[in-house]
Amino acid sequence: MTAWLQRHRRFTFHFTPTSCSWANAVEGLFAKLTRHRLKRGVFTSIVELQAAISRFIAEANDMPKPFVWTKSADAILAAVQRGRQALEAIHSHVRLCQMQARKFVAFFQALVFGLYQARQEARPS
Repeated sequence: MTAWLQRHRRFTFHFTPTSCSWANAVEGLFAKLTRHRLKRGVFTSIVELQAAISRFIAEANDMPKPFVWTKSADAILAAVQRGRQALEAIHSHVRLCQMQARKFVAFFQALVFGLYQARQEARPS
């Protein structure tokens, strides 16, 4: 993708997180535009297409549906805190597993090295 962007300088990549609420709203608007106005439409020119899009926007603006938060700020912040606690629990578990794995590897290496040493000492000269 980087190589393609280098060859096509007029395009700029903008990273948008998947949880970005305004992007979800814009995607919803484009999906509705596509379903209700563009999908089965026949447009013989760019001007006709632009006119159809403009009509859709005008009709949508005539009947606006403002976004209404369904949760309080306290409920949202509590959910964020629960998410942080869950992630911390996962991370601490991963750190514990890594520590146990390091101990096991050290034990196994010592065991193998000990067996190797014993074998070398038992070998006739």
